[in-house]
Amino acid sequence: MTEEITSTPPNIPIIILHKGDHEYLSACLEALSRCERRVIILGDASNAASALRFGAEHFDIADYTPLDWGDEFVYKHNSRYDANFERFCFERFLVIRNFVCSHDINKFIYIDSDIVIMNKKILENFDSYMLSYDLACLSKVSTFFAGWSKNLFNAFVESFRYYFPSEPWGDRHCDMNALRKFIDLHWSHNMKYDIAEELRAYCESCYSFDPNYGFAPFMMKHLQTWDYEKVSTAEIDLNEMIYSDGKTHYISVDCYLVELDFVHLNGFSKKFASYFRDVVTGRHHNPKVEKLARLPSAASVEK
Repeated sequence: MTEEITSTPPNIPIIILHKGDHEYLSACLEALSRCERRVIILGDASNAASALRFGAEHFDIADYTPLDWGDEFVYKHNSRYDANFERFCFERFLVIRNFVCSHDINKFIYIDSDIVIMNKKILENFDSYMLSYDLACLSKVSTFFAGWSKNLFNAFVESFRYYFPSEPWGDRHCDMNALRKFIDLHWSHNMKYDIAEELRAYCESCYSFDPNYGFAPFMMKHLQTWDYEKVSTAEIDLNEMIYSDGKTHYISVDCYLVELDFVHLNGFSKKFASYFRDVVTGRHHNPKVEKLARLPSAASVEK
């Protein structure tokens, strides 16, 4: 059941952390620029121009980076992924902690820089959750998109000291499993860690994309003719995407038009960032757009 929020939600700032000036970062900043938000990027000299182009505030990551990570935590590698990559997934949160404390930002929403489609309705509902909670995230492991209070975020970062001497909470040491352990051990009523189902009341679809598996839904409104398990594992061709009436859609395997509200490019799927960006901005012409008038929308068949 969706909670009724009666207070006026704040416009909580969005924080991104990124090194380099990759195509998917530009796609992310462009998507956020249409959400009428304060966007902050902790970056480097290479992406300062991109931040300016899309109206984001830019701060140098070096100004908030500790001189000695060892004073904060000692990283213990236990993952099938590259050690430098996994370590930085933890180190970035220390940088963010230093930034929000330096600028006295009491609440913020952190998102990964590989989120290339974002509907502002999702952010507005995160604002509403943050009126009542100090943590709001799609699931216990969704570090890639979470609303935090400064104090609880500080506690999460402090937990890194105790996370690595212990055995992994899950299949490996990673930031996602660290969040899950933190929630499991410190859960309180000020945490809202499983809001994907509730957000379905406001959004058509929320997806991660993996080139090996296609789209995997985080949340979707039930459709009358779809078997949910079938849809959740269905591979969806990138060429099925269509931009129309200011919205991005894909044509489902059952030939329904589904609006994309949120897309997170997982792992190596970042190489598709330029394609997503072209679709979102209408620069990509899909020859199947002529079918649009003959296709029913998902909303027209929802229960």
